[in-house]
Amino acid sequence: MLIVSDDEYSIDDPHVDACYFNWRGDASMDVRWAQFFTSKGQIPVRVKREVFGSDEAILAVLAHELFEVQALRELFAASAGIMTATRLYGLVERGIVGNLHDQAWELADQLVDAMRRQS
Repeated sequence: MLIVSDDEYSIDDPHVDACYFNWRGDASMDVRWAQFFTSKGQIPVRVKREVFGSDEAILAVLAHELFEVQALRELFAASAGIMTATRLYGLVERGIVGNLHDQAWELADQLVDAMRRQS
């Protein structure tokens, strides 16, 4: 499910173009994979409207989010569907070299480069 950000789903952080999970608990608490899903069994990805002004931004942002979600799915599956919020943040927080967030941007950059070469 893709939700284009508007007032109801605003993304306040100017450094964030999209998000798929919004944790509102203590860092030491457990996060369950099931919490990522809506009642319809979907993981909503909220995307700032501005992203849709550029094909490169669309590709990069969606590839990034999907990379993270897929990798998290595998990590949650390997840990019985549970991990601490601290671990989750360490995997997806910006500024941590080599984490999922960093790897997702590497993939996004590669895809945009490939897109440019095809043009």
